[in-house]
Amino acid sequence: MSDLSQAGGISEYGTLANNTNTAIYTSQGQTRIRSLTCTENTGSATPTLTIAIYDDAGALKYTKRKAVALTAGLEVVYNEPFYLNPAWSVRLQSGDAAGKIDWAITYDGPSAAGRLR
Repeated sequence: MSDLSQAGGISEYGTLANNTNTAIYTSQGQTRIRSLTCTENTGSATPTLTIAIYDDAGALKYTKRKAVALTAGLEVVYNEPFYLNPAWSVRLQSGDAAGKIDWAITYDGPSAAGRLR
């Protein structure tokens, strides 16, 4: 993981290493999510990608992308900004047992400290 300032935004990045529904960011205060980029990282795999938002009780609230088929090296960019309520999370899930997806999320500083994963 890394914190990078980007014109007032904060970027975090990581890798999905399995097909578990994984929270990549959970807000402790209302947070504006600027963008999310996901890339197949092996150059030869074809995982699917689901991007979803969960509430503070861990219930699915809405799905941004559902089982998008990634081909070798394909990048999926979700750059329509949205707000994440306090204690809500952005979760990703790969359709491949080994994950094989790199991700980067950029957000504005939350009204309270956020926590990764």
